[in-house]
Parts: sequence; C-alpha cells; structure tokens
Amino acid sequence: MPSLGADGLGAARSSGFGMVSMCTNATTWPVLLVAVKDVIATGAPRPEQVLAVAVLLALATLPATIPLMLSLLPGGAGERLLLPLGTAVERYAKVGVRWILALVGVYLLVRGFLAHLALT
Repeated sequence: MPSLGADGLGAARSSGFGMVSMCTNATTWPVLLVAVKDVIATGAPRPEQVLAVAVLLALATLPATIPLMLSLLPGGAGERLLLPLGTAVERYAKVGVRWILALVGVYLLVRGFLAHLALT
C-alpha cells in the first residue's frame, strides 16, 4: 500500500488513491446496493430515505476522506495522527470487515425470513 508520508504520494494523489480503493472495494458495494434497492423499491423516495442513503454514502467514503483531512492539518499533526490510525487499521481491519459483513448478512436473512412469513 502506498505511503502517505512526505516522500509518499502527497495529499491530492492519496485522496485519489483512497477514492478508487473505496469505489472498487467489494465490501462497500453490497451494503450500498441493498440500501439503494430498498429506497428504489418503495416507489417515489421519501426525504428520510434519501437522507439515510446520503448518510450511508458519507460513512462509506470516510476511509478515503479521513486521511485526506488529517493530511491537511498544519505542522505535521496529520502525520502524527495517521500513524496510529494506520497501525490500528492494519491490526483490526479484517476483523472489522468480517463483523460488518456478518451483521449485514444477519439483517438480510431476518428481512428475507420476515418477508417469507408475510407471504405465507
């Protein structure tokens, strides 16, 4: 993975790398597609549905925007904050993704089961 340090990509190129990584992340798309499908399936979207999808999309872009915002802090403060963040991500990312996908899977199973009960 490219470095965000002074001799690395820099803020602009790191932001582009983060956005491309987020858009091609196979764990982000299923969650977003389910939310958008639910809004579309109800017909004309209500304002609270549009807001919920916008919040979900904003949360999904946090992995790309947080490092960019931190790198813009003056005096190297961003680097001091990004180093422990990078260490935590390296340590806990796989476990976190597994939990998120498991929770989404349980939600989809329960929703499908309840829809099946409503049809019978």
